Amino acid sequence: MKKAIAIIAKEVSDEVLDYYNSLSKVKSFYLITPEKNNELEKRFSKLKIFQDSEILNRELHTYIENTSRPNWYYQQFLKYELVFFLDYDYVHIIDGDSYLREELVLEDKLFFTKKKIEKNYNLFINNINLFNNISEKSFITNQMCFSKKDLEYLVQSISPIRENWIKTVVDMLIKSENTWFSEYQLYANYILNKKGENKIEKLKVYRRLDLLNVSKESALEKYPIVSYELGHKVDFLRKIRAKIYYFLQINFG
Repeated sequence: MKKAIAIIAKEVSDEVLDYYNSLSKVKSFYLITPEKNNELEKRFSKLKIFQDSEILNRELHTYIENTSRPNWYYQQFLKYELVFFLDYDYVHIIDGDSYLREELVLEDKLFFTKKKIEKNYNLFINNINLFNNISEKSFITNQMCFSKKDLEYLVQSISPIRENWIKTVVDMLIKSENTWFSEYQLYANYILNKKGENKIEKLKVYRRLDLLNVSKESALEKYPIVSYELGHKVDFLRKIRAKIYYFLQINFG
């Protein structure tokens, strides 16, 4: 089976690209971003870049702007469309500010954290009415390896007309303002209901490495997934809490 790695990033991090380019397990990988920079492909030998609009043209889906968080939802829809766009059986999508331990890269297990999922996500899944059981586990871990075949079945269940699935989701979000769509949570629930829990695994995620003065290499020894949430709130109490959680190896962010 053919597998690909794809980084989704509005703002490109050279450090993230360098990390995945350096992994021996990675033969090639993709960057999906708003503006293509050909210089990056020259600097990172394993990298190929696509613009967002090549995968999902936002101008053709203007109804996304009517949601409560259009940029956020656009990125989530983009991830599904990317799986369909690339010629691979599996596409491992990683958020652009995140680092995975090498052994997790291209692993198609469903990873979850100890944290329970926010009810707003499961309210949306309940409204779709596709599943007998909805998991309370949180599969929102900054990454997921999607099976194209399974994702196609899921999207077809949402809308028999392939081109209309995003519009169907948007209509549901607008109709029920207290619901949230998560590309990771919805897909994970589909797989769980279809195949059972034989391919799930708990792990820890640390999302606020920007609050600490530690290297990503050191952080990855403690946590399988770490990220820098640059642009998020920074204050004294958050920094103290970040240090305590990191020392105790507790999920953070």
